[in-house]
Amino acid sequence: GTETLVGGIGLRPNPATRTGELGYWVGRTYWGHGVATEAAGRVARWALANLDIDRIEAGVAFENAGSMAVMRKLGFRHVGEGMRMSVAHGAERHVLLFEATRADLFGDHGSSTEPSPGPKPVVLVAAVALIDVDSRVLLAQRPEGKSMAGLWEFPGGKVEPGETPEAALIRELHEELAIDVAEDCLAPFTFASHAYDNFHLLMPLFLCRRWKGNPMPKESQRLAWVAPNRLHEYKMPEADRPLIPLLRDFL
Repeated sequence: GTETLVGGIGLRPNPATRTGELGYWVGRTYWGHGVATEAAGRVARWALANLDIDRIEAGVAFENAGSMAVMRKLGFRHVGEGMRMSVAHGAERHVLLFEATRADLFGDHGSSTEPSPGPKPVVLVAAVALIDVDSRVLLAQRPEGKSMAGLWEFPGGKVEPGETPEAALIRELHEELAIDVAEDCLAPFTFASHAYDNFHLLMPLFLCRRWKGNPMPKESQRLAWVAPNRLHEYKMPEADRPLIPLLRDFL
C-alpha cells in the first residue's frame, strides 16, 4: 500500500549529434528483479520513437556485470571503451561503451534467422481522469468484442491525424459518455509509454474536474467511480498500471 523509491533513470539528448545518453541506478536491495531492464527499455524505446535522435549511448563500469547484461538483453551493442562522468563516484571513470539504434531496440533479437521487422508504429491515444467532488476517478470497462475486453481504463481514445490530444478527448468524451468538456478544463498530468506486440502506445493522461452532463455509457461499457486508494483493485491494461500510484498520490 506504500510507494518505495528503488532507483532513478534519465536520458540526456544531444541535438548536435542526434544522440541520447542513458543513465540509471537501482538500489542494491532491488538488484536481480528486472527493474533496470524494464525502466531502461521503456525510456530508450520511447526516446527513439519520439525524440529527434538516431542513437542512444550508455557507459557501463568494467566491474558492473549486471548492467552489461541489461544492455545486451535490451539490444545494445558493445562498441568500445571511453571515459564517462560517474555521479556516484564524483569523477570520470573508464567504462565500456554501448549503443543502440531503432533497428536494435525495435527489431527481433531472438534466435530466428528471419530478417528483423521494422520499428513498431507509435499509436497516440489520449486519456483523462475525470475526478468528482469526492475525489473519485471514473473508470470504464472495455465491452465484449473489443480488444482487451473486460479491462478497466481511463476514458479516452485514439488521436486522429491532424488532431490534438485535447480535441480528441473532447470528441471521445462526447461520443462515449455524453458529456461536454472545455479544453481549458483539461490539465496535462503525466503519460504512459508501453510496447505492445504490434505497436507502441504513447498515452498522455489529463485531469478534469469540470464538465457538463452526467457520464452515461453510450458504447455498452460499464462505468465505476473509484476512490484513489482502490484503483489498484481494478484490472487495467499494462500501459495504464504505472499511472495508478501517480494519480493516487496526487489525489
